Amino acid sequence: MNIPGGTYDVTLTSPTNGCSTTSSTIVDDNQTLLGYAAAVTDNTSCDTINGRINLSLFPATLAYQWSNGATTKLLFPLAPGDYTVTISAGGTCTAEETYSVLDAVEYPNFRDWSTPALVI
Repeated sequence: MNIPGGTYDVTLTSPTNGCSTTSSTIVDDNQTLLGYAAAVTDNTSCDTINGRINLSLFPATLAYQWSNGATTKLLFPLAPGDYTVTISAGGTCTAEETYSVLDAVEYPNFRDWSTPALVI
């Protein structure tokens, strides 16, 4: 059960005589260990987008959602840019991480046209 930390009151009432008693308890806000990592592959193509982010979670049952609305561990194809994932173990135990897919395209070089080329 995912109950946020705090003070809670419980009231018990007898169905036979209507008497009731109240007790308070404190639930600690213990943080759950969230383990996560991602392998990022940069975009390397001019005519298609091929970047990707592969998310690994521990425990594997953690809930997560990407800033683009996706709910898969493998996010692709991705254009260059920043992608944020929110990971949750329930209650107030969440983590947020941003990963960057870079533009790693090798664009063609223009030679310096001010210097004539030697033609043989």
